[in-house]
Amino acid sequence: MSSNPAELYQQAQQNVRKGDFAGAEKCYRMLIALLPDVPQPHYELAVLLTKMDKNPALVINHYEMFIQLASDDPGLGEQIKEVRREIHQLLTPSPLEAALSQDDVSSPDLDLPGDRIIVDQRGRGHFTSLGDAVANNLHGLPIHLRAGRYNESIMITNPELELEIIGPSSGEAAILTSASDHCLYLDCSKIEINNLTISNSSSKAAVQVVAGQVTFEGCEFLDCTTCGISVQYEAQLFLKSDNVFFGGGTALQAADRSYLGVGSAGPNFFYSNQRGSIIAVGESKIIIHHAGFNYKGDFIPEEVRDSLPYYGLGEVPVICFQGNVEATIKASKITGWGTLIQVADHASVSFVGLESNFADGFSKQACTPEKFLQVGDSARIEIDGCAFSTNVVGATGVDCSGHPHLKIKDFVMGGEITMLKLDGGSCEIFGLDHLDEDGNNVVGLQAENGRLTIGESYLPYVEITDDLEARFNRVRFGGSGAKGSAFRGELHFEQCEFTGSAHFNGQMNLIDCSAENIYGDESWLSFYSGKVRIRGGKFLNHAFAVGCNFEIIAAIFQFEKGYSSPKGVIDFLQGAFGRLVKCSVQSSLSKTYPALRIHRNANVHQAENELHGKVKMYR
Repeated sequence: MSSNPAELYQQAQQNVRKGDFAGAEKCYRMLIALLPDVPQPHYELAVLLTKMDKNPALVINHYEMFIQLASDDPGLGEQIKEVRREIHQLLTPSPLEAALSQDDVSSPDLDLPGDRIIVDQRGRGHFTSLGDAVANNLHGLPIHLRAGRYNESIMITNPELELEIIGPSSGEAAILTSASDHCLYLDCSKIEINNLTISNSSSKAAVQVVAGQVTFEGCEFLDCTTCGISVQYEAQLFLKSDNVFFGGGTALQAADRSYLGVGSAGPNFFYSNQRGSIIAVGESKIIIHHAGFNYKGDFIPEEVRDSLPYYGLGEVPVICFQGNVEATIKASKITGWGTLIQVADHASVSFVGLESNFADGFSKQACTPEKFLQVGDSARIEIDGCAFSTNVVGATGVDCSGHPHLKIKDFVMGGEITMLKLDGGSCEIFGLDHLDEDGNNVVGLQAENGRLTIGESYLPYVEITDDLEARFNRVRFGGSGAKGSAFRGELHFEQCEFTGSAHFNGQMNLIDCSAENIYGDESWLSFYSGKVRIRGGKFLNHAFAVGCNFEIIAAIFQFEKGYSSPKGVIDFLQGAFGRLVKCSVQSSLSKTYPALRIHRNANVHQAENELHGKVKMYR
C-alpha cells in the first residue's frame, strides 16, 4: 500500500466505489496515521463506518476528532454543524420506559413527584446512572442527583435540549468523576447544573462545552488534572455564584468566539490551579465579577484556613488573555506566585476594583506575587480603582513591552517594587500612588521608550532613557529622585513637585514646577546637555545646575542656611548658553553662596532679574 497521502485518498475512494469497504477503511486509517492533524480523513472514515454498520461509538469518536481538528478552520463551519447533527442522530435515546412508570412515582418509599427524574446509586430512584437518566430524558425533565460517586463520561449532543441537573444542596456531595474522558461533553441548547462536585484525572477537560448556554451554580471542581471547564466555538458559559475550583491544572479555558460570564449572582473562587485559573484565547469574551483567585474568602471558617494546602503557580500566570479577547474583571481579589495577569496580542481588558494583596492567600509565605500585570504586543488595558501589594523585594506592578495601550486611573501599590516598567507603547495615567510616603527602595517609573502621559501621581523614583516622550502633570517625585534623558523625544513637566535630586538630559520643559528639599541633605536639579525651558515655578533649597541650551523665565530660586552648600544658587556650567529673564534668585548667605555662579565659557543673557546675592564668574 502506498504511503503517499494523495494516492491513499484516491485508493480509498476507488475502494468505496467498488464496494470494498474493508480496503477503504485500511486506506483511511493509514491516512490518519500519516496526517494526524488533518480533520477530513476522520470524517470520511466515520461516514464509511456508518455504511459498514460498525459500532456507533467508533463513528462518534471519529466525528468528534473531526470537530476537534476542524475547529480552527472557518470554512468547515457548516460541515461541523452537519457532523453534530449526525452525532445527535446516533445518540437519539430510546423512549423512557419503566424508569418513569406510575408505580415508581407513587412508591411510598421514594415519594417522588412526577415532574422530575431521580438518580440514586442505591437504586432508590428512577436510575442509578446519570448518563442513563440523560439519555432517556426525552422531555427535558429536571434531573435530581442524590449523593454518591458517579464514575461516568456523559455526552449530551442534542442541539434543542434544555436540561437542569441538581445535586444535593447540603450534606454528602454528588461527585461526577472520570479517569479516561470528559465527565461532561455538552452540545445542547441550554443546561443548568447546580450543587455538583466534578473531579477528573484524564487528559481531557472535565467539562467540555461546545455549543449552547451552560450555567453552573454551587459546584466544585476538585483536582481536575488538565482543565476544569473548557468552552469553545460560540458557546456560552455562566458561573453564577459559589462555584469553587481547587487544585488540578487550569480552572477555565475559553477559546474561539465563546463567552464566559463569572459571578453574575455572587462570588466564585479559584484556588491553587497549577496551570492558571483562567486562560482565554481567540475572540472570546470574558466578564468576571466577584471572584477570588487564591483568596481565602469569607466562607472558609477561620479555624481551617491555615490548614488548607497551597500549590504555588510560579511559571504560569493566574490569568492569561491572548488573541482578540475582550475581558472585564470587576470587584475581585487575586494573589499567587510569579506573574498574576498576562495580556498579549490584541486583547482588550478592563480591570475595575481588582485587589491583590500577598496576605490574602492561604498563608503569607505561600502567596508571593512578583508581577501584577504583564502587558505585551498590541494589547489595550484599562485599570480603574485597583490595588497591588507584595512582600517580594524587586517585584513589578505593571510591565509593558511591545506596542500596548494602557490607561490607569487610581491605582495604589505597596512594597519595595517597580511600579511601572515601560518599554514601548502608550500609557495614560491619572492617580498612580504608593503606600510608602517616603518611597524607600521603590521605583515609580522605569521607562526605555514609548509615550507616557501621567497626572496626579506619586513616583518615588524615576529612571528614563532617551526614547521616551512623556508629559507629567501634577506629579510628585519622591526623595529617591529622578534621572532621565530625552534626546529623541521630550519630557514635559507641568505643576510637578521635586523633593529629591533630579538629573536630566535632552529636551526638557518645566512649567510652574516646584522643588523643595525637605530632607536636609544634598538635593540637586541639574540639566547637563540638550535644551531646557523653565517657565514659572519655585525652587527652594535645591542646588540648580545648567550646562545646556536654556531659557528660564519668571522662576523663583531660594536657598536657606542649613541645607547643602551650593557653589551658587544657580550654577551655569561650561557650555551653557541661553536666557535668564524676570527671575528672583536669593541666597540667605549672599557672601558665602553666590546667587549666580557662571562659568567663563557659559553665555548667559540676563534681563529684569531680581538677585539677592552676588554673581561669581569662574573657570
